[in-house]
Amino acid sequence: ALKDRNDISREYIIIILGQIGDPWAVFALEDLLDTMQPDNKQHSVLKRAISRIKGGNDEVSVKRYIAGDYAAMSSQAADLIVQDIRGTTAEKGRAVIAFPTAGTPEGLYGLLTTRYNGEINWPEVISFNLDEYRGLSADHPQSYRYYMQHRLFKHVGIRPENIHFLNGLASNPKEECSRY
Repeated sequence: ALKDRNDISREYIIIILGQIGDPWAVFALEDLLDTMQPDNKQHSVLKRAISRIKGGNDEVSVKRYIAGDYAAMSSQAADLIVQDIRGTTAEKGRAVIAFPTAGTPEGLYGLLTTRYNGEINWPEVISFNLDEYRGLSADHPQSYRYYMQHRLFKHVGIRPENIHFLNGLASNPKEECSRY
């Protein structure tokens, strides 16, 4: 944890970029930038880092939404996801989404399986799942594949061939990452 965000080092920023390198990094780094004084030397380093993540495209961004509580956040997220999936499948015939795991999206997944289930053309959804534990099989109760299967996938009509996970039992992690 950083005690003083103005003391962030160049090395730390590079590590963030190397590990994330996507619009969520823009979100996190812009949030960090907002806490810095413009005359701080790290401010300009951070601005350049954000520019590199964006690849010179200033239209890359993550919208921020504020909700009053967990239920409102889950509902707002479900509304946005349903709207995006419906629009994308209508326009392109399919929608690709990356689903996170852990406790935060449980309310969202509950809404997607109940209130919104009939509003999504699930057979046209392609899922890439962001997490998996190395050394766990897909049917292990602690694996993220198992988690997603029981929280979301078994309740909706997504095609099994449209669900993509890393294989936690792969003998060669580099090859598995390439496959994924």
